[in-house]
Amino acid sequence: MAKLEGKNIFLTADGRTYHLGVKKGDLASLIVTVGCEQRARFLASKYLTDVTEVASSRQFYTFTGKYIKGGHRMSIVCIGMGAPMADFFIREASFVLEGEPMAVIRIGSCGIVDFDTAPGTLMLSDESMYCYRNYCHFDGEAALGKKTGECDSRPYLLTAPVKADQHLTDLIEANLKKIGAAVKRGLNCSAETFFACQGRELPLWNDQNADLMKDVTSLGVVSLEMETHQIFHLMHQRQHGVPNGPQSHAASLMIGLVNRNNPSFTSHVSSEDQEKATLAAGEAAFDALVSLVSEGILKPAA
Repeated sequence: MAKLEGKNIFLTADGRTYHLGVKKGDLASLIVTVGCEQRARFLASKYLTDVTEVASSRQFYTFTGKYIKGGHRMSIVCIGMGAPMADFFIREASFVLEGEPMAVIRIGSCGIVDFDTAPGTLMLSDESMYCYRNYCHFDGEAALGKKTGECDSRPYLLTAPVKADQHLTDLIEANLKKIGAAVKRGLNCSAETFFACQGRELPLWNDQNADLMKDVTSLGVVSLEMETHQIFHLMHQRQHGVPNGPQSHAASLMIGLVNRNNPSFTSHVSSEDQEKATLAAGEAAFDALVSLVSEGILKPAA
């Protein structure tokens, strides 16, 4: 059974957050987050020592240990897919860190929107916008008493972009260039869903998304996935309106698996190449987090 902490945070009997499954002391201030448990375990096995693992009943996995370069305490958190899972992660991680400084780098996979970028390229996000289905368009607006089909607003809505932490992003890019990794930096779009909100047209479905990829492309988007915007948005809002509020740093780095706009890129990214890209992304991310500490920008919680 869970109990309330204050008004809104649920904790288990042993003090763990209800979804993420961590308690105070389980989580480092320096965090890499991924969507895939296998990727989390792989990165932990390659880059962390003295690892402790926490698995929650809600399919979150947290690995915390010492980075092999210098021994800084780091966590790798597997969150699954989509904005709701990112919301559980950021809010409950912030709770157990008790308002301390927090840096988060997402490592994941994405579709490539930029016409000239080849699959296998590491896609680094300067900023991220959100694409979500306008349910009022399909279902009507309850507040106005409208019936299904009467609302004539756009079927999909796109937010203004939210910026990544530019210095952290610069550090990641510099680290990738040192090891000769192919990287494309630019605007990301996070989609609410994998199918309709990413312009995938399926028979039988009234998704009205035939022009969605064209719209996203026209805005200069280079990568398309499902989590980056929520992480950036929440890390900005974490310190909103709080004088000298908690330091919050966020960046996002993804392996581009397929080019959605250029059919001439027909080859798939092999498992071996994905593994190499994951290692490059992991090293670049962990080294960037260390730099935040060594430069005095972030002081991790004890």
